[in-house]
Amino acid sequence: MRAFPVLLALTLCLTLGTVAAAAEKEEVMLKDGLTAMVEVTKTEPESVTVKFETKDGKEGQTKLHANALDPHSFYQIRQNHMEKTVENHVKLAVWCAGAGLFNRAKRQMDAAEALDPKVREKLKDMPDVMEGIADYLVDRARRAYRAGNVEQCYEIAALLATRFPETEGGGLARTLLDQLKDEAEAATKEKARKRDAAIDAEADADAKKAAKARDKVLDKLEKKQSLANKYLHGGLQEKNQSRARRNYLVAAEEFTSLLGDIDKEMKKATSDPKLLEALVEMDANVRDDGVKAWLAAGNVSLARGSRNDATKEAQAALALDPDNAQAKSFMNNVQMASAMSGWGRWR
Repeated sequence: MRAFPVLLALTLCLTLGTVAAAAEKEEVMLKDGLTAMVEVTKTEPESVTVKFETKDGKEGQTKLHANALDPHSFYQIRQNHMEKTVENHVKLAVWCAGAGLFNRAKRQMDAAEALDPKVREKLKDMPDVMEGIADYLVDRARRAYRAGNVEQCYEIAALLATRFPETEGGGLARTLLDQLKDEAEAATKEKARKRDAAIDAEADADAKKAAKARDKVLDKLEKKQSLANKYLHGGLQEKNQSRARRNYLVAAEEFTSLLGDIDKEMKKATSDPKLLEALVEMDANVRDDGVKAWLAAGNVSLARGSRNDATKEAQAALALDPDNAQAKSFMNNVQMASAMSGWGRWR
């Protein structure tokens, strides 16, 4: 219960500015981008304690959880100040993986292995390491869902299902993905119901005929979209990675084919603004679903150490949507293959 006022105090410090109060200072950055030069007095696996002084001379000390900081900022502080032991390197690697810093996770595992060449063998007998990462991601997914951020929730849950399918967290992610699927299907049915109601409300015969024709086009496309989503969801519910990847690839091809169908209908719908508007919205949703399918396949490829396949799947995702942030991030971090291929065998 004291975390909020403590964070508020540091935020005040960052807002007012800081002065040189300690012999050694370094920059700390909060998640919202506020920065300050502070004295780091202690670091722990998921927190950092700092001394600060405000512009008006008030001094303070606070302990910040890693989640309150910019992940790169926390990593640098922890890396600089922690005792370089095998345990600390492994714990920081676990935190990095949970925060999506896979390249840095690999560097920490390399450092642990340099101290103990048999560390990876020992980790095979430590399933709690994998479970720990999965639990961390489950917590993030739940918080995203409670905050109403469905896209972020789905992204994290899909990462769990593709990367950690055999963990308890992977099972919880599949349950969460089922819930998201049910909600999405309910929303689609509601759209169809509203279209039917709009048809019934049309008094003019020509307008009713146009509304029926519009509904027929959309209904046909939505059925294809539903089929593609079944393959995608089926893959996310599948523990066997080979079968899951096959589902993802089928889904991706179905979404790509559907985009072609939507494009054809768009060209014919120039005289029907309502239909064109609905098709534009559907096109955006299908592209997003297609990206999800390609990236799900890519995640499996990376987990299995197939960097070439992962690269091709990232390229396919970007071909559907060159501005998709998740696809860009996936492509930029395709090097995670070497880290995750090792992590995926920590059994």
